[in-house]
Amino acid sequence: MLLTQEQLAEAMGVTVGTVSKWENGNCVPDINTMMDLADFFNLSMDALVGYSMVSKRVDDIIEESFELYREHRLDEAREHLDKAVVRYPNDVKILKRAGSVYYISWYQEQENEGYRNRAIEFLDRALRILADSPENKIDEMEILKQRALVEKDKEKQIEIIKRINVDGIFNDLLGEIYWKQGNKDEALDCYTKKLHLSMFDTRNVAGHMVDFFLSSKKYDDLIELNEWLDSTAVGLMIPGKISYLTRYIAMIKTIKAMCYELIGNHEKMMSEIALAIEHAKAFDVSPVYDAYTNIKFVYGPKKDIPITFDEKEGDTLLVIKQILEETYNQDDLGFTKKELQAIKRVQEYMENLI
Repeated sequence: MLLTQEQLAEAMGVTVGTVSKWENGNCVPDINTMMDLADFFNLSMDALVGYSMVSKRVDDIIEESFELYREHRLDEAREHLDKAVVRYPNDVKILKRAGSVYYISWYQEQENEGYRNRAIEFLDRALRILADSPENKIDEMEILKQRALVEKDKEKQIEIIKRINVDGIFNDLLGEIYWKQGNKDEALDCYTKKLHLSMFDTRNVAGHMVDFFLSSKKYDDLIELNEWLDSTAVGLMIPGKISYLTRYIAMIKTIKAMCYELIGNHEKMMSEIALAIEHAKAFDVSPVYDAYTNIKFVYGPKKDIPITFDEKEGDTLLVIKQILEETYNQDDLGFTKKELQAIKRVQEYMENLI
């Protein structure tokens, strides 16, 4: 018996999205629904339950195709997925992977329109299925990104990317399309935002990792990470000018100073604390919060300028003192008595300089 998802959903009294989930292996029917399905298809329960193997088989196919993809054996990956699509024509995971592999194939051989068309076919089919499953927004966004990359109509391409461009995550792709259209101002605005918002993301992730490094006693690694962040921030600043990164550097140097004292390098601690105080005072005299003032590599019309925030409030000088105080009092970091004494020395040295 061949039925559409809509026909089976109507017969079972469920939504099309629920039927799609059954087929994709994302969920299974409850026991009562299984009995109804067995009766509807004139199958035994044993035979019906045997279809649960489909989900495992789909996962195996995805994994096998990924291994071929990772080894750049695209011919074999395409053949593998073509067969899988015939067997599981409505499985979103397989359709998404097939669309991705055909996109990469077209990306490498852009004269081969057949690859592009196959990618469009698979991705559009996946999107039609997902239209009945509004909760699967992550899958939809991933597929729409791939769909935009193979779209021939540039205006439609822009429309798709804008639809999924949450917090500017795809500004680089949008900029590339504008550039190819000859719209350089819009392209440069997108590129600028992507470049500088990436700095925000890097800063935030590194900040969240500080407790990991401290609790794991990886003080040298934390120094190395903050050296890189420090040099990157300095590289983005116009020399001799105050920017939002001036405040950030004060925080970085405070963390570096603490780590140097924890590993017994008292001289480096003193140097970093002095620089932290210098940057903190400079920022507090003339604070800057927009992301483009006195920053390099800012191009385009400067629309909707990003504004910076951090998890600390108040004057920067107060903030760097709080960083040390909060770290000292954070019990779950597992500091020894000797390590707590090292942090206390940093606090005392800072107070003497201020």
